[in-house]
Amino acid sequence: MAASMDSLVAVSALTIRTFFALYFLFAIAHKLGDRDRFRRAIAAYAVLPDGMVRPVAPVLIGLEIMAVALLMFADFAVPGLLSIAALLTVYAAAIASAKLRNLKLEDCGCGGISGDAAPEAWHLQRNVLLIALSLAGALAVQQSGPAVSGVASVG
Repeated sequence: MAASMDSLVAVSALTIRTFFALYFLFAIAHKLGDRDRFRRAIAAYAVLPDGMVRPVAPVLIGLEIMAVALLMFADFAVPGLLSIAALLTVYAAAIASAKLRNLKLEDCGCGGISGDAAPEAWHLQRNVLLIALSLAGALAVQQSGPAVSGVASVG
């Protein structure tokens, strides 16, 4: 019974890593495809001074790329999943801030995951669920051990 539970945890860890890698790769591709649009979406949230939007936009994309790269290697899956949770927390905070300030935004800046949708309550709810999933994935990787949790193990 313990072996089957270990296998389930390992498969869950790999599935969660794969899900987030694909999810963020899609978002990254969309953001890189129209960087000006992504910058405009960030600016519309009005959480950064105008002069900071231009340098922060590529940093956010770079952090997403780094998180996905970490997910590719079993030994770095926990930091990758924690990076995903941190990014999603930042994005959720921006959405919550916009909702609390009644900003009328046209684009959530999600990078194509939600189309061109304005940020709504469901975006915030989705991010909270994704944060929980990424943390559960980090725990699953931790419990199963990196060598068991993925075929992309390097070492």
